[in-house]
Amino acid sequence: MWDHLAQASSSIDKSRYPGWTFTGTQGLRSRVANSQGALVETIRISDFAFDITEIDGICNSQSDDRFFEGVHEFGRDYVRYMCLPVDGAGLAAMSRHREVRLIHSPGTDAMWLQAWDGRLCVRNDGGSHHLAGAAYIACETGRPMRLHAPLSLDWLNVPAWHWLLAQFHILQVPRKYRVLNDVAALAGAAYVIELPNR
Repeated sequence: MWDHLAQASSSIDKSRYPGWTFTGTQGLRSRVANSQGALVETIRISDFAFDITEIDGICNSQSDDRFFEGVHEFGRDYVRYMCLPVDGAGLAAMSRHREVRLIHSPGTDAMWLQAWDGRLCVRNDGGSHHLAGAAYIACETGRPMRLHAPLSLDWLNVPAWHWLLAQFHILQVPRKYRVLNDVAALAGAAYVIELPNR
């Protein structure tokens, strides 16, 4: 479930959930409000300072679907593919790429940190190969590269989760199974918190 929370969701950041209530065989649309607020809260920092070597993940990468354990491994793979040296010249070559927006277009890419995960990720709009390559070389050579970007910090609203768990039994059901009405008919009521697709 935490992987799903790591993506934008239409209802995870709200405190009202749609559903159905049943009296006998009569079903009615209903809503329930979490008295403790949204399940996830967010603060935004407009000018967050960090080092390129602190980036743990890249969201929205347009690279192929190959899996890498982290930015370091992704960068090492790309540096080897490009046959670049792991030195100042290689770092300069990776950093010069215009698609590395954290360097060349400050403010267009944003950072994202979720307290339940702890990894600092960049939500980029391209240039992930070069960004990862620069991060890898900077880490390997011990060359700091300070960057600034907006940061979105998400954390779980514990009182809201306590309220939810005290009031309801939680079922995680794939969207393709339309069971809301059936569950509501059996239990008397059912409500939906939409999780985004993976």
